[in-house]
Amino acid sequence: LKRQWVCTPAAQFALFGLLAAAGLVLLGLPPLHGWLTEALAATPASVGMALLAGASLGGYVLYRFAVPLAPFAAAELAPAGALLGGGAVLYGGFRAWRAWELPAAVRFAV
Repeated sequence: LKRQWVCTPAAQFALFGLLAAAGLVLLGLPPLHGWLTEALAATPASVGMALLAGASLGGYVLYRFAVPLAPFAAAELAPAGALLGGGAVLYGGFRAWRAWELPAAVRFAV
């Protein structure tokens, strides 16, 4: 039989919150997006590619660790995640549309 790790819903919310905060900082979503675009502007292309690889690591943290370790909290907070993702798409699209230079538009398309 497979053993399952069981904890209280409050502990799951705390664990999911900590892992989600770590993942969202790495992803660079709009509330925490400022560092990623500035870092991409100030670095050469090879370093920028390494930063983008690190940004994809944020999604890996969420799906590989946060959801399996706290499934109840992940299910309860899924609508908030969907709103945050939709807001990120709208924010990035608006900022790319308002950009005057092509490299700036590419930075917001990440």
